[in-house]
Amino acid sequence: MTEKNERKVLKALLKNANYSDRRIGISSGVSQPTVTRLRTRLEDSGVILGYSIIPKLNRLGYNIMAYIFTNNAVPLKPNVISIAKGTGLGHTKCYVSVHKNYAEFSIFVKTHCHGDCSFFLVDLNAEGLVLFNYEGLAELI
Repeated sequence: MTEKNERKVLKALLKNANYSDRRIGISSGVSQPTVTRLRTRLEDSGVILGYSIIPKLNRLGYNIMAYIFTNNAVPLKPNVISIAKGTGLGHTKCYVSVHKNYAEFSIFVKTHCHGDCSFFLVDLNAEGLVLFNYEGLAELI
């Protein structure tokens, strides 16, 4: 991604992926047809993988987000929202899962971790919590 206008379009989409191509064009000084063409190019080249909402998880009844570090495979369950392979803290995998309460989380750990887990729990009802916000990334592009 080298074209200046591609960066403008990507910045606008990072701030709000719900913006229309027309609105992006007006705010970035690029014509709407050019925005549409560039958005398609960014999608086709794999720079943009997709579009998704970011829900307030606590309003959906989830009170805990767990970052689980392990060397074991954890099956992809509906409450596992991210899987990453890497290194650190003596583990090679990191799973992010959401749970309605500690009892549910405890059952998940007993079922899937088999004693080889470290975890960090996030209170999804905490003040000032910011999850998965890519708006700031727009300033780096």
